[in-house]
Amino acid sequence: MLVTRGHQYDVELLLEVLDDPLAYLGMIGSRRRIRAVYELLERECGIPRHKFDRVHAPIGLNIGAQTPAEIAVAILAEIINTVRGGALA
Repeated sequence: MLVTRGHQYDVELLLEVLDDPLAYLGMIGSRRRIRAVYELLERECGIPRHKFDRVHAPIGLNIGAQTPAEIAVAILAEIINTVRGGALA
């Protein structure tokens, strides 16, 4: 799971792990921030858009979570669902 303080770090870290055989790859952030990271990687690094299909972003199942504890549950639920091949996958 990528959690950084700025999209410059998201770019660097995503470049490092994008092709790694990870069971789950998620990126926290707003849809706008995530889109900006993807567009930058496409434009400046030539990474094809389909490579981002395996990135769960923004992370977490959409369960209407509002509090930090609820958001944590939504994120962990998505990780478990992905790793275990649940019905939502």
